[in-house]
Amino acid sequence: MSSLILSGPFAVINEHFNSILPSCYDAIGLMLMICIIHQHQLIMSWQRIRCLDSYLDKEDDIHPHFVMRHYAEFTASLIHLNVEHGDGQLELNMERLRMAVDELLMKLAKMFPRPKLQIVFLINNYDMTIAVLKEASPEGGKIQLHSRNC
Repeated sequence: MSSLILSGPFAVINEHFNSILPSCYDAIGLMLMICIIHQHQLIMSWQRIRCLDSYLDKEDDIHPHFVMRHYAEFTASLIHLNVEHGDGQLELNMERLRMAVDELLMKLAKMFPRPKLQIVFLINNYDMTIAVLKEASPEGGKIQLHSRNC
């Protein structure tokens, strides 16, 4: 009943997020938004207010996550710029970033209720990453190799 009553505001919120998030490069702002939503979910759960659970828990899209697209494009740019210089420090930092992104992907995948959906989500994200890296550089570097092996 509450989801029917709130369907109008939810549609407006979704439309706004769908227009803003794909072009948002503010990683800190996005993380703050995720933390705020999580805290609201905890408070509502403690107070047994369940009317927004289905909306806030909505993570049923198995398409590549927009953060992965930004990560792949950022990494492809760094690989392209680093080809002539071969900066080892940059490669080390890119490896750290790749490990953090892998951890994020695993956490996002665990939000799906069924293992099959988790696997499809991971495949879609790694496939998109490989495609972006191939487009930027024929080799794509170590990150492309890691994405293939996942």
